[in-house]
Amino acid sequence: MPTGTMKVLLLGATGMVGQVVLRECLLDSGVVSVTVVGRSPVGLDHPKLVEVLHADLSDLQPIVSKLKGHDACFFCLGVSSVGMTEAAYREKTYDLTLAAARVLAKSDPDMSFSYVSGAGTDSTEVRSTMWARVKGKTENDLLKVGFSRVFLFRPGVIQPLHGVRTKTSLYRLIYAVSGPVISMVKRWMPDRVVTSEEFGRAMLATARNLKASAVLEVKDIVKWGAVDRASPPARDNNERMDGNVKIRISVEGKSAVAALADSTAARDFLSMLPLTLTLKDYSRTEKISNLPRKLSIEGAPAGYKPCAGDISFYAPWGNLAVFYRDFRYSDGFVKLGRIYSGMDVLDSSDPITATIEQIRP
Repeated sequence: MPTGTMKVLLLGATGMVGQVVLRECLLDSGVVSVTVVGRSPVGLDHPKLVEVLHADLSDLQPIVSKLKGHDACFFCLGVSSVGMTEAAYREKTYDLTLAAARVLAKSDPDMSFSYVSGAGTDSTEVRSTMWARVKGKTENDLLKVGFSRVFLFRPGVIQPLHGVRTKTSLYRLIYAVSGPVISMVKRWMPDRVVTSEEFGRAMLATARNLKASAVLEVKDIVKWGAVDRASPPARDNNERMDGNVKIRISVEGKSAVAALADSTAARDFLSMLPLTLTLKDYSRTEKISNLPRKLSIEGAPAGYKPCAGDISFYAPWGNLAVFYRDFRYSDGFVKLGRIYSGMDVLDSSDPITATIEQIRP
């Protein structure tokens, strides 16, 4: 479709996955409108956003006239199977989804339809795991409804970023306990965990670019999540250095000089200075230390590829990272600045005590 013309229909915008997808749609300049259908308001005011409140999401026929003319439908409604009978789970998962899909396909067959399923879904519909069978039948029957293209997303663990939270109390507890582990797995095995931003981008990228229906497993979602938005939104540029703001990193009489980035996170870091930190070697690639508090990362991209000399903030752990070797792209890293002289102060495998302060003109 032409750039800057995409119209999105979104169901389930108040759940964790729906929040993710809505955020990316509103940020993407290639999306001109997002029509959200739900039982309650999303609580946002945005020029792209159109809300259609409807109490019975299993029967869209009364509002079908408001749902025509979209390029893609992102169906993010869903419930946890925990504590549910198969009949109850089927009603909330299969029955509701297919009822909505049939109305939409009859009204707008050229629209693509993206469905949030799950890793481990059983396409054979015969295995012992109840939720996997129900999801499998839902996927299979969606492919027969009549949409031009159907995309079946099977995420496993979704790492929430940018303040996104699940409404399910059990899942909130799980995320609170396992958050650091999820961050570590994502950092070292990036194709095993999907970040919320990757998931939202992947939904948009597949709707734009794939010409035929597809099942997307975790590694596929990560791949499509790396595709750039149609045009990056205006936001703080974490790559641009502000030549007027320099800092000194002093270690045992030697010092390195760095320029800070022009970003919210870098300015927040500057407000903490001076700092004396113990920098410890991590993975023979970087020196790390905890900061007194987490930095504000408003406007920061999901991650970037650190290079030797970069001073970064790793948001999931809340630590400072000073790289002396190049590293791969990782979500969660926010560039604070770059050392341009004196890198040799980091030449030690032992912990080093460093004082970081602003260089005044």
